[in-house]
Amino acid sequence: MISKIRIAEAKGDTGASWCIFACDLGEQLGLEVASGMRQLVRTVTGTFVVSLHEVNLAVAGLECSAFVGCAEDTGFRCNVLGRRGFLEQSTLGLVDYAGQLYLSYDGNA
Repeated sequence: MISKIRIAEAKGDTGASWCIFACDLGEQLGLEVASGMRQLVRTVTGTFVVSLHEVNLAVAGLECSAFVGCAEDTGFRCNVLGRRGFLEQSTLGLVDYAGQLYLSYDGNA
């Protein structure tokens, strides 16, 4: 089953392989977090386990289908939009000196 996720706050992370969300967000959506495909995620500070689920993401008015990981550690409190699932389907433009971010999704990625 594909669930629809609407997140009030998430950070784009071009260094993150996956989109990863806090465990309680998955539970709020009615996902059986532990029933997803388990994946070990490695970072510079350590490793942790996520359960991957197929969801529809809606970000800034753009929607796409993606596999996202729900962190099994209830201490994981942030929501990250990573390369697989979100950034690979998007076009991202940054004008740092003007503080502008451009985001588009054409549905063909």
